[in-house]
Amino acid sequence: MRHPLRAPEYRALAAASLEAAGACALPHVQAKHEHAARTWTELADAEDARLASRARMTLSGV
Repeated sequence: MRHPLRAPEYRALAAASLEAAGACALPHVQAKHEHAARTWTELADAEDARLASRARMTLSGV
C-alpha cells in the first residue's frame, strides 16, 4: 500500500501556525504557535528525507 505524501500537508500546517503567531497579541500564545510551526516543519523535513531515502534505495536496487 502506498502512503500519501504528508510533507505538503505538514508545510501547510506550519504556514498556518506562523500566520496565527503573527496575528496573536499575547506573547505566550504567539510562542506556542511558533513552536508548532517549527514542529510541523521538522516533520515535513523528516518526511522529505524518508522519501529521498526510499528513492535512493529504489535506484540502487535494494
